[in-house]
Amino acid sequence: MELISSRESQIAKMEQDLAELRADLQREVEAASRETASERATAEASRVLAIQAGATAVTGPGLEVVMSDSERVPGPNEDPSLYRVHDVDIQLVVNALFSLGAEALAVDSQRVVSTTAIRGAGETILVNFRPLVPPYVVSAIGVSARTFERHPVARRLARWEDLFGLGFRLRDSEEVTVPAYAGQVGLRHAEPGRPTASTPAGRG
Repeated sequence: MELISSRESQIAKMEQDLAELRADLQREVEAASRETASERATAEASRVLAIQAGATAVTGPGLEVVMSDSERVPGPNEDPSLYRVHDVDIQLVVNALFSLGAEALAVDSQRVVSTTAIRGAGETILVNFRPLVPPYVVSAIGVSARTFERHPVARRLARWEDLFGLGFRLRDSEEVTVPAYAGQVGLRHAEPGRPTASTPAGRG
């Protein structure tokens, strides 16, 4: 009887230890699962932020807008600038494509980010302070030619093509590549100031 009682005590102790080990294992599995889910969420958030900030190259279906200067010779009383593509024309196209939902965009392989400047210096167009050479190719992911051609900017460019011979072509592609931004993205933000001792909160 003593041997049986001893064996029963040992079995009970082993069962208790096993239950505790199972509980510990379950807690570790749940913790690892939470950690893995958190890591996945963090990785996905980082990936999305990198795309939005232009820090990574992107490839996907989209559109290429090709713009070029006119080959026509202006008349003696005509303004020659009417026959050239200007920085404001590219700005109009870029803003229109973003308004239509473009996920990533580049002009002549220069990634357009929130700090990008599209400017003219004489007859040269600069994007990210890099001089461009026509024809100018605006590549956008997430927009189709059918969608863009209904936009007022596209209709305006088509009209200028008829009037002045400016080059304006739309090309859909299943694999548009938008490169990563070549510079360094540094963003600043403002924060509300704290009231001083002499200025009551809520007054200023």
